[in-house]
Amino acid sequence: MTKKIVVFDIDGTLIQTDTLLICLRKIRRDRQLLKNLILFAFAFILWKFKFISDKRCKEFFLKNFKICEYINKFKDEWLIEELINDLNPAAIKRLEWHKKNKDRIILCSASPRLILQPLANKLDVELICTEVKYKTGNWFPKIISPNCKGIEKLNRLSEYLGSLENLIIEAYGDSEGDKELLEKANLPHYKNFSNIPRPYKEENYLKVKLTFFRNYLQLLLNI
Repeated sequence: MTKKIVVFDIDGTLIQTDTLLICLRKIRRDRQLLKNLILFAFAFILWKFKFISDKRCKEFFLKNFKICEYINKFKDEWLIEELINDLNPAAIKRLEWHKKNKDRIILCSASPRLILQPLANKLDVELICTEVKYKTGNWFPKIISPNCKGIEKLNRLSEYLGSLENLIIEAYGDSEGDKELLEKANLPHYKNFSNIPRPYKEENYLKVKLTFFRNYLQLLLNI
């Protein structure tokens, strides 16, 4: 019998906004936040124009905003309430529908594990994501895997599940980073949670990235 797996992207799909912005909202009372936001804005621009890699940009984010320190201190409870509150109701309804059908559900995201693992635990689903150094019970701001987006999502799924050729894949995503996954899926859902599949569609993703930066600037200005 052919097995079925269901794969959900997280940022912009399962969650309405972005997990990194949720982290920043969480630490908005940090005395150093304004200075660190300005520093990271330069790193973001360098990343946007491909002067630094995804890996370097995420490591800078984790170190600059002391995300590992917060999570090492407060553990899974640090961000879980904020993540739950930002869940997309339509996506959660669909996820619960898959659970009732006894489907195997995997979250697949470019965001770091230390941020996402508590959410996966809460939802009782599996997780594939960008890996961060973890040693002696503590997280460190060092990325130890390729950034889990684009073709890397398929690579990681293959490593985790074995060959994908004999699987029925139902996948949910919202961005260019989900393109390969959605094109591989038997049942793709691009920005869609209905019973009717919708294939991936090319869009202007510069606009998407600028929207993230706009939200980032709004956070900076509201401090």
